[in-house]
Amino acid sequence: MGACDAIDYSCDFGPLSPPTGATYKPPLLAVWGKNDPFFLPAGAEAFKRDIPDAVIQFLDTGHFALETHAAEIAAAIRDFLAA
Repeated sequence: MGACDAIDYSCDFGPLSPPTGATYKPPLLAVWGKNDPFFLPAGAEAFKRDIPDAVIQFLDTGHFALETHAAEIAAAIRDFLAA
């Protein structure tokens, strides 16, 4: 099973389908545009159901967050990996 096979996209990125969500809880950072019209904030929050320690950060941006908030996203990734 590939990584994408474990995600139920019909539920806006969550919940992770068993056994992945039930047995393996990898460190997870989701940096999300809170104004994204395609991937709603609930999709990011859904990760918390299966990975309670997931780090979810919302930025004041839309779908193309990397184009408008690259520095903030890079900093979040660096901080996450350093923790």
